[in-house]
Amino acid sequence: MISQKEIDARCRKLLALKQWVGLDIYKPTDIKNIDKDLNSSSAELLNRNLTEASLTVLRNQSELLPLQRLDTLKIAAISVGGNKNNQFQKTLGLYSKITHFNISYEANKAEIDSVKNGLSAFNLVIIGIHDDSKYSRNNMKISTEVQMFLNTTSIEKTSVLSYFKNPYSLENLEAAENASALILTYQDRKNSEDLAAQLIFGGVGANGKLPVSIGDKFKEGDGLDIEGGIRFKYTLPEDAKMDSEILNQKIDSLMEQAMDLKAIPGGQILVARDQKVVFHKAYGLQSYSDTTKVKLENLYDLASVTKISSALPALMKLKDERKFDLEAGIDTYLPYFKNSNKAGVPFRQILAHQARFKAWIPYWESMFRKNGSYKWKTIKKDSSDRFPVKVTDEMWLFRDYQKEIFKQIKKSELENEQKYLYSGLAFYLMPDIVEEITQEDFQQYLNQNFYKPLGATTLTYNPLNKFPISRIAPTENDFFFRNTPIHGTVHDEGAILMSGVSSNAGLFSNANDIAKLMQLYLNKGVYGGKRFISKETIKEFTKYQFPESDNRRGLGFDKPSLGERNINGNTAISASDSSYGHTGYTGTMVWMDPQTKLLFIFLSNRVQPTRDNTMLYKLNTRTNIQQVLYDAIFE
Repeated sequence: MISQKEIDARCRKLLALKQWVGLDIYKPTDIKNIDKDLNSSSAELLNRNLTEASLTVLRNQSELLPLQRLDTLKIAAISVGGNKNNQFQKTLGLYSKITHFNISYEANKAEIDSVKNGLSAFNLVIIGIHDDSKYSRNNMKISTEVQMFLNTTSIEKTSVLSYFKNPYSLENLEAAENASALILTYQDRKNSEDLAAQLIFGGVGANGKLPVSIGDKFKEGDGLDIEGGIRFKYTLPEDAKMDSEILNQKIDSLMEQAMDLKAIPGGQILVARDQKVVFHKAYGLQSYSDTTKVKLENLYDLASVTKISSALPALMKLKDERKFDLEAGIDTYLPYFKNSNKAGVPFRQILAHQARFKAWIPYWESMFRKNGSYKWKTIKKDSSDRFPVKVTDEMWLFRDYQKEIFKQIKKSELENEQKYLYSGLAFYLMPDIVEEITQEDFQQYLNQNFYKPLGATTLTYNPLNKFPISRIAPTENDFFFRNTPIHGTVHDEGAILMSGVSSNAGLFSNANDIAKLMQLYLNKGVYGGKRFISKETIKEFTKYQFPESDNRRGLGFDKPSLGERNINGNTAISASDSSYGHTGYTGTMVWMDPQTKLLFIFLSNRVQPTRDNTMLYKLNTRTNIQQVLYDAIFE
């Protein structure tokens, strides 16, 4: 029995504590902005950091994690007890191509067999075991049949098992002992699923330790250290010392302005700092005449961003291998140009747009006779062996028309004065140059050496060969050459006459995948734990080449204007002189700044409904948004 004296003492203690924190002076709580105050960005980041710190890896055979050599992996992911398109699946898909399967805890034999048959084509299986209860259970209600399936899969396939449940229930899961890698998250929350997926691909690391023993399988204190930071980390702006309120409010405002004034129907923006993706958002509609919203997985025509995303990385790699010389001319690699006015013009001048080449040639105009009909060996209405190249459903190109393009480039006159003049002529030739040097197909070379190892699965030419048209944003309603809406094929007239494959234009991508290649540049040639290009070559290609001639270009890359900057310049006023990137005619922009470790991706289709729509240029939306990134940085 407690005495009155002790009750009084305890009561006095509580009252004193309440007085100490000010509760003796009643003040009603101001509920204005209470949701924002309780769910601040700093609180959210703390929550994510605590979840990340808790991630525990209990097995990692052959150092499987983080995954390497994505080009060698065919990955399937099985979510057990999770919702379709859950956060774990979404985040896995940011890193590579993943085929997803979902089964319940008590899936029947037919459902299990269907998944089992689907796994035959894959050499890596990622298994996520979810918890559908509000609170983590100590037991596991997965049926014996599903457990047997998971165990067999873990034995027969290289597998990663991510367990989003209470650790005690792991004791009864035989698959946990046979999986190649085992991740324990302790709970099934959005952050847990997100960060576990990032751990698998090296976006984050792990150094968590098991706080309890799990039967005889795992002991208290078990936990392996796993390297992180080799690929993008998807996180909050404050994690990269950027203000989320500034980013969200100002970027949203500028995008809304651009869409309201019909500069663009929609678009995608990705912002990363220090290899941390802190802003990744889709806006608006795919076109003005449709109600289809832009999604993050949609592909856009990159236009001239192709220049720094196709032949340029190939040439940098070949330079490292001493197979390509910046002081050599086109004729060194394409003998067809030996007796031309372009013979001997060094690639350093060509890539810096200081080679006296014409800005462009309207190749398609020479196809027409005076009466408006097509000349022979140009375009036919129907396909045939001699006209196999599809331009549109009713336009089929002569099989050797590429020779005509080369002929026009060869015969084109040089400008009188050697000064900066942006020219795309040589970029039509570069795929052939790469093929001549490597003796490999140009697209195959890029896929094998860059796009597949990066996990850039949407970075591609002729996207209709791989993706449904619904995933591709339309570009222009063409009324002067193709006379049809352009959707799923390259917008550039010259590139479409090259079967859609040119280094002048032709690549499509979503923001996330083109960002991987750009981050490789920003990392001085490294991404995903693999070196693609030497640091020295990246430095050479991204510096000013002829500043004494008032030429702001690097080798292939654009750079900030020389001299005093203004708000209507080609890049943000705050962008450093070491920054570089490129813009595209369709309304795209990619830009990297080594000084601030900033990466900016802007994709849109400003040529909707026609190229006459120049409002995006007048508003200067791209560079205004880029300036917001610098304004958001805090130290």
